[in-house]
Amino acid sequence: MSGGFLEVSIQYIQRLDDVEARELIRRLSDAELRRQGLPLVGLVAGGHQDAPEGGGDVSVRGLPKTMIPGFVPRPDTAFQSKAETMGARKITKEMMHAGKPREILEDFAAAGGAYVIVSARDNRAGSARKDRLAAMRAAAGPLADHLTLDFYGADRLATWANQYPGVAMCVR
Repeated sequence: MSGGFLEVSIQYIQRLDDVEARELIRRLSDAELRRQGLPLVGLVAGGHQDAPEGGGDVSVRGLPKTMIPGFVPRPDTAFQSKAETMGARKITKEMMHAGKPREILEDFAAAGGAYVIVSARDNRAGSARKDRLAAMRAAAGPLADHLTLDFYGADRLATWANQYPGVAMCVR
């Protein structure tokens, strides 16, 4: 879907609050799995946005290794959803606790999984995105060698949403 009147723009994404952003990521993950005919049993969306769950708002676990990577990059992927800009300092705070990578990073690294920070407020491409990825690698420390790390801003979230017209309609 491109250029249509139902297309989700970056501005639509940037208006989402924390709960709406997390729900969008859940819906998009669901749509990705359904498109590939993959089981939904491993798709989990966390509880309250500010609950101390350890750093993952939406996750997929145990997908078949035959999955086709896309916006869900690995069979075991955690998404951390934020409706705020995420500079290096906030990324470090999100990914570390008491000077060490959070347990969720250890869990997903052990599975060869992915950890994706999604910021509905950021629209960072080029060097700004590279800076955020560098902050994520630094926060993950040696675990970064076993994790796929990524950062999705509002631009990438809009692109993802526009792949699924039903989800795009919900955003609009």
